[in-house]
Amino acid sequence: MRPYIEFTGLPRSLISFWVILLIFGCMSAFVLSVLQKRYLITAISVSCGVMLYFMMQVTRNISRWYMGNNLHPFAARVGNIPMAVFVIVLAFLTLAFIIQFYLILRYSHVHITPSAVKEAFDLNPTGICYYRSDGQTILVNHRMNALAFAVTGRGLLNGAELFDAVRDRHIAELPDGSVVRFSHREFVFGGELCHELIADDITELYRKSENLRIENERLKTMNHQMEAYGEHIDETVRQREILNTKTKIHDEMNRLLLSTDKAIRNGTEEEKQQILKTWQENVLLLCIEADSETRHNVISDLDALARIIGVTVVYERPVMTDDRETLHLFYLAAEEAMINAAKHGGAKHLYVNTEENEQCLKLYFTDDGRGTDGLPVEGGGLSALRHRLEEAGGSIRIGNNASFTLIIEIPKGENRNGL
Repeated sequence: MRPYIEFTGLPRSLISFWVILLIFGCMSAFVLSVLQKRYLITAISVSCGVMLYFMMQVTRNISRWYMGNNLHPFAARVGNIPMAVFVIVLAFLTLAFIIQFYLILRYSHVHITPSAVKEAFDLNPTGICYYRSDGQTILVNHRMNALAFAVTGRGLLNGAELFDAVRDRHIAELPDGSVVRFSHREFVFGGELCHELIADDITELYRKSENLRIENERLKTMNHQMEAYGEHIDETVRQREILNTKTKIHDEMNRLLLSTDKAIRNGTEEEKQQILKTWQENVLLLCIEADSETRHNVISDLDALARIIGVTVVYERPVMTDDRETLHLFYLAAEEAMINAAKHGGAKHLYVNTEENEQCLKLYFTDDGRGTDGLPVEGGGLSALRHRLEEAGGSIRIGNNASFTLIIEIPKGENRNGL
């Protein structure tokens, strides 16, 4: 077989080019295997590289020999090797390089490499920065660099300066509309104090919280409007009821006037007495209706409760005060007297008489019930009423003669203690 040294021109140039390509390939495999810490592949790359280096020196020496230089003895011996052996060796080295490169690429796809960690670190949407106490950055990703430029107007060269810039505003709204929250912590690594600065993107959460706050404000305003509307509706209904009551009273007065005129002209003595009694009842209603709206509401509520219980309230003298707290205590007292009269005495009528001056309102509640033996024992209702009255500076007395009697004194205005 023809030796390699006898070939001239193109064949030897191709062999030299092939050797050079394999040398660069082995150098690349060597660097990548070192980064991956694949020491076996590193050793193979070094071995292949050494063999290729000697082959490159032989081919150079033979090429220079053709140009008139001396031929090295080692190059002469290698040059006498058949060309086929040269090709087989280079093919073997090429296959070895391909296998190395395949293993390196496969390893990078199925294993986490330092470059993969750095790439993932840089692509993390959360801004991350580690720096020393003097501000020197140790590790920074792309997102934190962009945030530092947006906050300080320059790149991140000093971690401490960035932290000082965001120390007083943990939540920062950036010019692009995004919102980030900065958090900082210190830790010791390798015996050295280090700092961690994290910037989380909370744009969506911030927008939702703002929308929720605006919606709560809107609902709060609507609630106030609904409350005002409800109060207005209650007032309208109350005014309508008052108007209907006035209309009924006026109609009753017109009917009563006609009946009175007829009784005076042609009526009997019994009819006249009946007309007189009707006038007394209507005058009492007119006095109650002429009181303030608060008194009207209290009387209306008591009349409604009386109808439910089955008791008729007869006002021998109407309550004239307009004091709200006094009327409230009057309502509580009348309610308790009404309930006791119906429950314990089987009464059908509750009579209410009043004595009133500027200092206090004195109430007398009596009924037409059967009464009980001895004084009644105070239960939950009477005890609670006594407690409320005594807190206000008032008093309560209970009697039981022929019927149940309740005497209550309620101070007015400044004479009443705070409830």
